[in-house]
Amino acid sequence: RSLKELRLQIGSNMGTLPASFGDITTLEILYLESCGLSGSIPDSWGNLVNLKYFGASRNSLSGTLPSSLGSWTLIDEFIISGNGFEGSIPASFGQWVNVRNLLLEDNNMDGTLPAELSGCTKMSQLSIQNNDFTGSLPSEWSTWTKVNRLDLNNNKLEGTLPPSYGSMVQLVYFEGFDNYF
Repeated sequence: RSLKELRLQIGSNMGTLPASFGDITTLEILYLESCGLSGSIPDSWGNLVNLKYFGASRNSLSGTLPSSLGSWTLIDEFIISGNGFEGSIPASFGQWVNVRNLLLEDNNMDGTLPAELSGCTKMSQLSIQNNDFTGSLPSEWSTWTKVNRLDLNNNKLEGTLPPSYGSMVQLVYFEGFDNYF
């Protein structure tokens, strides 16, 4: 048999993320919410190519997001809110052609927003609020014709809303306060 779903929740006190989880290549759902996790996501987790859902919110995870996770081309939801992740969003995440919800809020992430995320054409919700992202909004993101929610507040973004965002016909919620727009 092959393990497809692993759920650990509140009070599990799991410690750090085991690199050996990268060997469970049949995993489709990995739910690690509020487990008392610390440390970083191991690079070997890029081997989880069948993953469709990854949730690890409200832990004490840190470090940078490995670019190897770009191999998760089946990922539909990636939720790491409320941790201590640092660094930028890897450009390799632009290979996530199936991602609908990308929730990175309440971390310590920074850097500019990668234009490569334009490859995420099924994007429905992007939440990067309460981080330290800089630079302007990539005009390339206008390929997100299915996006309905952009939460960008409380970063260090600047510039203006690209005119090409007019093609985001499903966008009903845009929050961008506490930036330098």
